[in-house]
Amino acid sequence: MTTTVYHNANLLTCDQSGNRASAMAVLDGRITAIGNDGTVMAAAGAGAESIDLAGKTIMPGLIDVHNHHAIAGRAILYEVVFPPSLDFDGILAAVRSACETMTGERWAVGGNFGSHHLERIDTLDALRQLDDASSGRPVSLRDDSYHNRWCNTAAMQAAGIDSTTLVPGQGKISTDPSTGRATGLLVEAATALVDAVSEEANYGDPAINQKAAAHAIGVLNSYGVTAFQDAMTFHGMLANLADLDLKGELKAWVVATLPAHAVMYLPGPMGTDLFKVKEQFRTRHVRPDFAKFFLDGVPMTRTSAMLEPYRPSAAFGCCYRGGTTLTLPQFAKMVAECERHGLAVKVHCTGDGSVRLALDGFDIVRDFEGPSDLRHQIAHAVFVDPEDIKRMAALQVTADLSPVLWYPAIFEQAIRAAVPDKLVDRMAPIRDLVEAGVSIAGGSDWPVAPTPDLWDGLEGMVTRRNPSGGYDGQLGPEQAIDVQTAIRAYTLGSAEVMGLDAETGSLEVGKSADFIIIDRDVTKIASNQIAQTKVLSTWFEGAKVYER
Repeated sequence: MTTTVYHNANLLTCDQSGNRASAMAVLDGRITAIGNDGTVMAAAGAGAESIDLAGKTIMPGLIDVHNHHAIAGRAILYEVVFPPSLDFDGILAAVRSACETMTGERWAVGGNFGSHHLERIDTLDALRQLDDASSGRPVSLRDDSYHNRWCNTAAMQAAGIDSTTLVPGQGKISTDPSTGRATGLLVEAATALVDAVSEEANYGDPAINQKAAAHAIGVLNSYGVTAFQDAMTFHGMLANLADLDLKGELKAWVVATLPAHAVMYLPGPMGTDLFKVKEQFRTRHVRPDFAKFFLDGVPMTRTSAMLEPYRPSAAFGCCYRGGTTLTLPQFAKMVAECERHGLAVKVHCTGDGSVRLALDGFDIVRDFEGPSDLRHQIAHAVFVDPEDIKRMAALQVTADLSPVLWYPAIFEQAIRAAVPDKLVDRMAPIRDLVEAGVSIAGGSDWPVAPTPDLWDGLEGMVTRRNPSGGYDGQLGPEQAIDVQTAIRAYTLGSAEVMGLDAETGSLEVGKSADFIIIDRDVTKIASNQIAQTKVLSTWFEGAKVYER
C-alpha cells in the first residue's frame, strides 16, 4: 500500500503532552509519522501520496463514552420522533399523523416528550385524547429520560395492564386517584410491560435491528465519532455489531456494556448467562468489556436515590429520598462476579445516594478481592456529595458525564421542580472532580440527547450554559473547566477509561489513523462558538467514512 501524507495542517495530536504538528503520515490504517511537513515527507519517501490541507485543523476522532446507538438508529428509521420542547397538542398531532399512515400490526412507538409534561399526561383526560389521536393503534411514547412511557388504552390492553397489575422494584403504573384506573403513565420498571410487547411487534426481525445499528454508526461518523461505548448492549445488539465487523462494515471501535441485571425490559440473556458467551462476539473492533447496572432512576419522577429529601409533595410527603434498585450486599456481590468475568462496570447513578452506594460497593470488592486494573465508571454523576468525590479518585472510578442532562434546558427545569435548588445548583461538579484527580469522560447519551453532537457537550462543560441559546442562565459557573480538559474528555480521556488508548484517542505513531478534519481550531475560538464546529470529514483506520 502507498503511504499518504496529510500536510500543511493545523494538527492537534491530543496526546499526553498536547503536542501540535503540521503533518501526519498514514500507511495501512496506522499512523507512521507525525511532525513538521519536511520531516514527515522525508520519512514517507518519494512515492507517498500527498494531501495539502491548506491550514485546516485535524484532531483525533471523537469518542462518545455513553450512547445507545441501536436504539437511536431504530428511532430515526422506524419511529415517531419529536423534540422534548413540543407542546401537548403537538405531541397528539405527531401521533395522529403517524397512525394515519401506518399499516399492519406495528405499534406507534417514539418520543421524546419533555419531562415537564409528566404531570399533564398523568390524567384520564390526557389518556382519552391520546386514544382519540391513535385510532385504536397501540401507542407507547418515551419521555426525554427514556425511563418512563406514556401509553394509550390499546397498548395497555395488549400488555395486560390495568390498575391491579403488579410491578417489581421501583416501577409504577400510575392511576387516577378518583377512579383507580390506569392513566397510561408507566414509571421505570413498569415500562417493561409494554416494551416487551412492542419489541416483538416492531422489532422481531433481526435484519431491522442490524440496519438500525449500521445507520446509527453512520450518523455517529457524521458527527466525527470514531469510537463509542454502547451503554446497554443486549445480546442481539452484540451479535449485530460482531456481524457488521466481520463483514467489514463497522466503521468505529465499539465497547459493549452488557446488562448485569433486569430493571427495564431486556431482550435475551443477561448477567452471568450473557457474560459466559461474550467472547463469541469479540472481534477486532467490538470489545465486550463492561457490564451495566442501574442503581436508581431519574430525579424528575423522584426515582433517583438522594442523600437529602426531594421537595415536599402530596404524593411523596416531606422527607422522601428515593431508593436504590439493589442493596449494598447485592451490588457488591454482583460487581465481584463481573470482575471474575473480566468485566469493568458502568453504573447508572443520577442521585448522590446511589453514587455513595456504588462507591461503598467498590470499596467492599477491593477489600475482599484485592487490587484490580479494571476501571469502573459512574454514569451521569449528576449529584455527587463532596466527600464522595474524594472517594471516586481514591478508588479510580471514572465519571461518565453527559452535559445535555444538566445544563439549563427542559431537563434541568424538570429536575428543579423535584429537587431543592441548593442541590440542583451544584449538579455535575466537574471542576471539583477534575481537581480531585477523578478521570472524566464525555458522552452524549444519544438518543436521550436528540443527536450525538459532542461539540454541544464540550461547550457545555466549558461554559456551563446551553449552547442552543434557547435557555438563559448558567449552572454552577464555578464548575466550568478549560477547553483542553474538555477536549481530553472526548478523546484520549475516554479512550483510556474504555480500554482503547493503545488503539485510538490521540494522533500518535503506531495508533489507528482515526481522525477528523474540522472547520475551526476549537482551542482558539470563543467558548460560546465551540458547539458551532462542523466536521468536514471523518476518517477511520485511514479510510474516509464521512464527508460533509
